[in-house]
Formats: sequence, C-alpha cells, structure tokens
Amino acid sequence: TPSYFYSRAGLFDVKYTGYDVNGCPISITKQDMVEVFERPTANFDFSPTAPKMPNALVTFNNLSQPVKNLTYDWDFDDAATSILQHPSHNFSDSGYYDIQLIVDNGFCADTITKPIYIAPPLPIPDFVADDTAGCGPFEVQFTAQSMHANRHRWFFDDGTESEEDNPKHTFVFEGYYDIGLVAYGPGGQADTTFTSMIRVYPKPTAYFSLAKKEQYLPNALFSPTNESVDANSYQWYVMDEAAQQVGASNDEFPTFTLNQVGKFSMELQAINSFGCIDTFVRPLYLTVIDSGYIFVPTAFSPTKSPGLNDAFKPTMEGVSPDDYLFAVYNRWGEKIFETTDVNGAWNGMYQNDMSEMEQYIFVVSGRFYSGQVFEEKGTVLLMR
Repeated sequence: TPSYFYSRAGLFDVKYTGYDVNGCPISITKQDMVEVFERPTANFDFSPTAPKMPNALVTFNNLSQPVKNLTYDWDFDDAATSILQHPSHNFSDSGYYDIQLIVDNGFCADTITKPIYIAPPLPIPDFVADDTAGCGPFEVQFTAQSMHANRHRWFFDDGTESEEDNPKHTFVFEGYYDIGLVAYGPGGQADTTFTSMIRVYPKPTAYFSLAKKEQYLPNALFSPTNESVDANSYQWYVMDEAAQQVGASNDEFPTFTLNQVGKFSMELQAINSFGCIDTFVRPLYLTVIDSGYIFVPTAFSPTKSPGLNDAFKPTMEGVSPDDYLFAVYNRWGEKIFETTDVNGAWNGMYQNDMSEMEQYIFVVSGRFYSGQVFEEKGTVLLMR
C-alpha cells in the first residue's frame, strides 16, 4: 500500500507487478488511473493604481493561472463582491481596502489579498454671500459651502484675509472686489475666485454751516448752507433739547422757523443716486432767545453821498415793530428827527440842511418780543 507524491499535473498510468513464491511475476496496468490537477495561482492588478474620490472606479485585471476552468470570487472589503473574471468596482468612500481574490478549478483553490488605497477627493471650494452690493461701509456675511473641506482661507481683495469658516467682513471703500477662497481637505487643496462679486457704492458727504446760530423770537429764522458733496437729495431735522423733532425739510437749502426758546440740534442726511446716506449732526447748534438787545453808537459822520457810518440808528435784535420810537434832539431840546420804523435812521439832515457838528440827544423806546419794555437815552456826536 504505497504512497507517492506527484510533483506535476497530468494523467498517470499505474502498473502493479506481483511475484509468486517462485519469483514469477504477474503485472496489471491501469491507464490514466491517477489524475493530478494543476493548482491555480491567484493574482491580479488594478487600474488606476492611485484611485481618488469621488467616482473612484477601479478595474481589476485577473492574472491568475491557468485561466482554463477557473471560477472567481472577489471581495472588495466594502460588502461588495463579484464573480466576474475582470470586474470593475466603484468605491464610495476613501480609505484602505484589502481586495481578496479566490480562484478555484473545482478541485483546487488559491487565495491572494492585495491592499488598495482610495485617496480622498480634492476639495470643491464654494461659498455664498448674504448680499453683494451696498453702501460703504458695507458688511457682508460669507458662508462656505465647500465639499470635502475642513478648513478655509479667504481673500477679500482689500489687503485683508480670514481663516474663519464663515467670516463677516466690512468693505469700506467704493469699488468692486474679487473674493477668493482656498479650501483645504484630506485630499489636498483647491481654490476659486469670484470676480467682482462685491460692489461698494460711493458714499456722499453730508455737511452744512450756518452764519448766524442765534436768533430772537418771534419767528426765529435759520437758513443753513448745504455744503454736501456727491448727493442729490437731502433730509433735514431740527430737534429740541429733549431730542423731540420740531422741524423737518427735504429742500436742498431749507429755512426753519422756530417759535420756542432754547437750544436745538440740526441734522442733515445727504443721499446719493444709489441710496447711500451720510449723516451730519450739530448738537445744540441753534439758539432761540426770547428777549433782544439795543446798541446805540456814540458818533457818526454823515455826508451828502452815501458812505460808511453816514447814518445814525440803533443796532437791535428781538425788537417788536409795535410801540417803537426813535427820536433825536438838538441841545436846545428841539426834536429834529423821529421815526417809528425799526429800520429808520437819521442821516444828519434837518429842514433840508446838514446839521452842525456837535452833540445831539437821542431817545429810543419800545418793546422786545418777550414783552419787556425798554427806553434808552444818550448823546451822539455828529462829525463832519
């Protein structure tokens, strides 16, 4: 009962010879009694050799030998299998996989396992902005919508950048801005630029001045000078000391009439064609006074031709035209000029002749708008 090791495949005859006691032989041969099958050798390669997500489609090339009468059992290490000789498989995620192939000829089998690495995908940078056009300073909220990224770097085209995922940025100056984004991920880095994505409109400049900031009741008039730049519409507001609005206008050069005593703030909003607004405020800039004043000069020098200081009249504010009287007397008490016009002035003439150079007596009386009664007396020197 011998044993024999066959080292190669094939069909083998077996011959058996027996001997009797006399040494006489007898033989029997059985043709093709033993069949030794060739053990298969499992092997494969794949393409591409460095697959990368997404759509990591890999084709496996079966190199097993011999080819005849083999069956194939593939395991792709992600719950997918195949029995094809040369299968293709699309991996849905990155990472390391052990690919196993078992070949079987019905009697013998061989197994081989090879690793494959599916590289992560390149990031796909993308983002949105909550707004893309506005008046400076213009604040924009950016939100990253990149795929396959875990870090970002932003470029705002104004010399600044950010590494926040969802930054908020303020654009100060007028113009168009290119927004750049670099996305970093396990598969590497990629960038994108949105050209002229952000537009900042020009901003007007609001400014005004006022030659006379104090006025007297009643009907204290204030006429500010609008010195705004790059604006085509305007909104004015006047507020009292309690910040209550007491006047408004949309004229370019308005006039405000105030009839209450106190200090008032003035605000100007200058607006351009893009709707951009600049605001200029002068707090407690205006003053309305209830009582006025009287100032009478002490000398004047009239001439027959108009010139400087050639008429004599009080300078006054807040004087009611009612009950007003201005009179001039010579040294003998003779009245030589009288008027009830608050703008009336003595030109030095009396009875069509120029008065002599000497001291004259004046009397001015009346009532301020506040109701206070006044009377001023004094002398004035007529100089020739």
